[in-house]
Amino acid sequence: MKVKTKLPVLLIFLGMATMIVMFVVFGLLSSFSEFALLVVVFGMVVLTGFYVVFLGLMMLVALSGGISTKAILVLRYQLLMVYPLVEVFFKGEEIRLWLRNQLIEVNNQLMEKCRLKISSREMMILTPHCLQASDCGRKVTGELNHCVVCGRCSIGDLLEIEKKYGVKSVIASGGTLARKAILETRPRFIIAVACERDLTSGLLDMKKLPVWALSNERPLGPCRDTQVDIVALSQVIEKFITN
Repeated sequence: MKVKTKLPVLLIFLGMATMIVMFVVFGLLSSFSEFALLVVVFGMVVLTGFYVVFLGLMMLVALSGGISTKAILVLRYQLLMVYPLVEVFFKGEEIRLWLRNQLIEVNNQLMEKCRLKISSREMMILTPHCLQASDCGRKVTGELNHCVVCGRCSIGDLLEIEKKYGVKSVIASGGTLARKAILETRPRFIIAVACERDLTSGLLDMKKLPVWALSNERPLGPCRDTQVDIVALSQVIEKFITN
């Protein structure tokens, strides 16, 4: 049984309230007395604490399948809104990598609970150019058909995925080209393949768009001859595709 709730309204209100309080605090730092400033800061901390606890509880409800798809997407939006604040307090690369993996996992769990069904024409696979063999002279960025399917990298596998499912694959050499491809194609659902850092950045850039994040494999290290798990990619497509 689904839980009937005004979750979207509540989350948006709490998010706006938290940001307003923060602006008020910083705006009045120079004019408040020490005691008044302490009261305002305490109020901000309490409000933020309630917001985080409420967000966490709603996450548990969402992951149990207890709320609607629309509410889950709003909840995901709020999560992506507050996530950058988390990295502000954790500077180490190892802890940041762990946090990014947690964000990716929770994002995918929320996507799975959405029970979305998307046609192949409304779905996009977005991948980095480092999937291409580093010594390959073919230019496949923006046009996969230039690939001769020699089998030395995953680009040929992406072409097979395109033929099998009819889902468009785009190779982007950076965030600017990725955003351009999204604006031109206007997909309703994206399967993004990249390293954890780029996946996190992409999720934060595309808060309003449903995205499944799939970490690439890096046998030779970052940004060189990376690979994608084609079986996992196919499973994601089959999970959401309607045709």
